[in-house]
This record gives sequence, structure tokens and C-alpha cells, in this order.
Amino acid sequence: MTNIETFGKITDHQEKAQEIITQIKQDVADVTEAVKAVKPEEKKKVYVEFSPGWTVGKGEFMDELITLAGGTNIASDKESWYEINEENVIASNPDVILYANDVIDENSKTLDQIIKARSGWDQITAVKNDAVIGLDANLLSRPGPRVTQVYGSAGIVLLVLTVLICTGIGSVALPVRDIAGILLHRIPWLGDWIVPDWNTAAEQIIWKVRFPRVLLAVLVGASLAIAGTGFQGVLRNPLADPFTLGVSSGASVGAAFLIFFGLQYALIGIWTLPLVAFLTGVITLWFVLALAREGRKIPTHSLILAGVVMQSFLGAVVSFLSTMSKQTINEIIYWTMGSLSLRGWSYTAILFPYFVLGLIFLWSRARSLNVLALGERQAAHIGVRVDGLKLSVLAVGTLLTAGAVSVSGVIGFVGLVIPHILRLIVGPDYRLLVPLSAIGGAIFMVWADTIARTLLAPTEIPLGVVTAFVGAPFFAYLLHRNKKLRKGMMP
Repeated sequence: MTNIETFGKITDHQEKAQEIITQIKQDVADVTEAVKAVKPEEKKKVYVEFSPGWTVGKGEFMDELITLAGGTNIASDKESWYEINEENVIASNPDVILYANDVIDENSKTLDQIIKARSGWDQITAVKNDAVIGLDANLLSRPGPRVTQVYGSAGIVLLVLTVLICTGIGSVALPVRDIAGILLHRIPWLGDWIVPDWNTAAEQIIWKVRFPRVLLAVLVGASLAIAGTGFQGVLRNPLADPFTLGVSSGASVGAAFLIFFGLQYALIGIWTLPLVAFLTGVITLWFVLALAREGRKIPTHSLILAGVVMQSFLGAVVSFLSTMSKQTINEIIYWTMGSLSLRGWSYTAILFPYFVLGLIFLWSRARSLNVLALGERQAAHIGVRVDGLKLSVLAVGTLLTAGAVSVSGVIGFVGLVIPHILRLIVGPDYRLLVPLSAIGGAIFMVWADTIARTLLAPTEIPLGVVTAFVGAPFFAYLLHRNKKLRKGMMP
């Protein structure tokens, strides 16, 4: 104000300066009155029941998520796990009640039946407003740093043992000691300390035949598993993965076209097939999401049906291409069933950058995926760019799938089974789930490929057949479980 008054004196426009000052004071007064008239929005009070009589207290993962979402945990001033009676809950009068699904299962009742059986709960605001929500019990806890180190170390040890053991399995049995020595001998500087006391033929078998295939299985399994983790995270759907949504089939159509016309290495060499597979996979994903969308929601049943429709249609396209050419029919059919046979180091070089970039990106989005688990609106309020997150994660997941499909063919259910099993073991924290899914997917794929090439040797079983034997029953179980939980949450 003083500066305006001084400037008015200098320019000999004191009256005009006073008018401006008066107007500014009036505007400030108006804004002040308007702010006083606005009542601050009260934070929603939330009650979480993990098991009968026990709630989540201060410092637990769910307590932190409630705070991030703009709510208040009614037991935030209590110890981490707090025994609470019904009178305390009624007195707190929570606006939202989160109920662990395992409590529902233990009582063999629907969520509505359990709430109605609670004396006096019918007067609680959350019950009156139908704000009682069934919640995955795994969300109520998070592994600590020590647990994270234990799981990570155990996973890496299991992966190394799996690689060594499966590399030694085949028509010519090779001891693990020789395999470890051959692999270590190839490492610069370290190899100088290893005395090569093994058979030369064994080294050729390991380095040129078996190890490239095992390493490719590691990359394919890890890529598909973390792609499935990302899909389930952004779609918040336990049945979402690249195979069930038709993305794998979409990528296979692009690859089948190139094989049919003999264009696998056209334009950009070995990168042609992955690029075309990525483009057709993205187009397929867009169609599936468009078909499944009901208003602003994408229900589970609609998503699965849309995926089945696209898989059927794209399967028909691939079958048509197969029957059109006798020269490529065997290659297309065998490729669509998945296989790592006759895959050397060049295929590993194709997939490796896809996997590394995809893992880094999805791991960097782990915190955002954790917040998104609470809901899109809550995540947006906290500052997460929901649309950008969903689009980028789906794109990266599709790219990982396209890279895997381009070197191995169509392999299903890896992105569905592995994230679910690990979520049951370590919980839903994506900071832990993403890297462990990569390790779990790698272990699963190496053993699946070992079974495929040895069970009926010298005949090799398509890799997609082996994974389907495991994945299809698991998918049916998840579908049944999801249906049961959805019924339990209905009022």
C-alpha cells in the first residue's frame, strides 16, 4: 500500500492512488469474509476391523494409508494392534467401516449379516450411509525392512539354485559344480581364478545350448509376471493379466502376420517383431477396455468377457493365417503355443532391454500403485496423476508382454498366478511385490521350461501347455473366490 501511495505522489496522481488502495482493501475484506463463511471439510472417521475385536492402530500400513487418503483412523492414538470393544466403536461413530474379508470367510456369512448381528451398530453413521466395505486383509499390514531383506535374499538364492539345477537337467546330466565353474569362468577377472577341470563338450553344451535357454526363460517369466502385477495394480482387478485380457493374443497376431509374409527381420532387423507385436498388443488392450467399460467403471465380469471375445477373434485370425500357407503353418502353430526351443543368445539380447526398463519403471511407480489401491478419487486428492499412471503402466506392461511374446510365443497365466501367490505371502505392497514378482516369475518359467523339454524327451511339450495346466485351475479358483467375495460385500 505504501508503495502505491508513494508512486501516486511522484506521478502527481494521489487521488487515483487512494482509489486503488481503497479498492484493494475492500477486495481483501470481501475475501476474508468469504473464507470465514467456508466451513472446513471434516475428515472422515474410519474404523478398521482385522479380526473380531481387533483394529489397526498407530504406525501400521493401513493407518498410514487412511491418513494419506484424508481420513482419520479412530484408533490412531492406540498401539499398532489394539483390542477394541463394540461400545468404543459406537461411541466413535465412524463414517466408514473397513472389514477384513477373512473375517467374512471365517463366519461364513455375508458382510451385511455380520454388521446386522452387531448390537447397536445400526445407529452408526457408516452403517446408515451404507459405507461398510469389505477389504483384502493383506492391506492391513506391510512387511518391514527386515522381512523385505529376508524375502529378497531368499528369492535370489532360490533363483540361483533353480538356474544351476535346471541347467544341469537334460539328456546329458551335468553336475552343479561343473555348471557353476563354467559360468563363473566366463566372468571377467573372476574367471582367472577358476581352474577349468571340466569336459570341453560339457562347456559347449552349457554355454551355447542350455544356459542361453534358461536365461531366456528367466527374462520371459520375469517380464510376464511384472506385467501382470502392473495390470492388476492399475485396473484394481485380481483377474487382470496380459493373457486373460487378450494382450498376448494381440501381440501374437502381429507376429503371425510377419511370419506369414516372411517379414520377421524387415525394416529394423531383430527389433521388427517386438515392435509390431507391441503395436498390435496396444490396439487389442484398447479394444478390450472399450468393450468392458460400463460408464466410468470396468466391472470384473465385463473385463473377462471382453478378453475372451478378443482371444477368440484373434485366435481365429491366427488359425486363418496358418491354413493359408503350408510353408509357415507348423511355425505359426507351434509358436502360438509357446516355446523356448532353439533360442540362442540373440533372443536374450532382444528381451533384456525390455525387461530392465520395464522393471525400473514399474518399481518406480510402486508408491503410486499402493495409494491407488485405496481408490482413484483418494489417489487423485493425494496428488497422483491417475490417468497418466494407468496409461503409462498399461503401456509398459504391454511392451513387456510384446517383448516376451516376440521371443517365446504365447505363454499364458504367468502374469496371473505369480503376483497372486506372492501377494498372499508378502502382502500388497508394490515396492516389494514388483521385484519379487520378477523373481517368482523367473523361477516358475525356468521349471516350466525344464518340464516341457524333459518330461516326454526327445519330444518337447509346448511351454504354453505346461503353464496352462497350472494357470487354468488357478484362474478358476480366483474367479470363484472373487465371485464369493463380491456377494459377501453386497448389502
